[in-house]
Amino acid sequence: MFAQPLREYRFHDDLPGGIDRPPLLTLGERPGRQSWYDLRDEQGRTVGAISRRLGKWRDRGFEPQDPETPADEGLAAAGNLTGKIHAWSEAASKAEPGPAHASDEIAVTIVRDYLNLASIIGGLVSGPIGVMLALSGPWKRLEFRRGSRLVATGHRLHDGSAMQLQFEADFDVGGDAILDRRHMLALAVLSLSVEAER
Repeated sequence: MFAQPLREYRFHDDLPGGIDRPPLLTLGERPGRQSWYDLRDEQGRTVGAISRRLGKWRDRGFEPQDPETPADEGLAAAGNLTGKIHAWSEAASKAEPGPAHASDEIAVTIVRDYLNLASIIGGLVSGPIGVMLALSGPWKRLEFRRGSRLVATGHRLHDGSAMQLQFEADFDVGGDAILDRRHMLALAVLSLSVEAER
């Protein structure tokens, strides 16, 4: 677990020289926790926490929080084994960051295509292997919900290697909104990456 490199997604603008500028958005895996990510803006402030709970990826948005250490020394030191162990122990010893009060969140539901060969064979096989095959259908679409309201849909493209993200017309995209399109984009990329690895 310590030897595996941390996964990090950086979103840069597509203007000339954009790759040399700080990323507009960073989705960083927490050391030692492969189902927990921090969402940071271009100033390095944490604006969301993405975690896998009850079978769904969920993104809690909150007011920007400044990093506790300059340049995030825990992640910067993760280039060697000692740094990774230190970063993991630091992450494990801290309480879950975020606002003290209850915060709004967006959850992703994966809608799968169960009418495929593996699912049909799984329905004919008894036992755990049959159940696993029956429930392992490829993803058909992703539904992003804020509470019970559907706010966006990710449509499958190119055999599951790409996605078209379609927002609902009444979704709040204001610059001061705690939950905005940055959270949706991060959830979409993370979900697509995990599904592509399956």
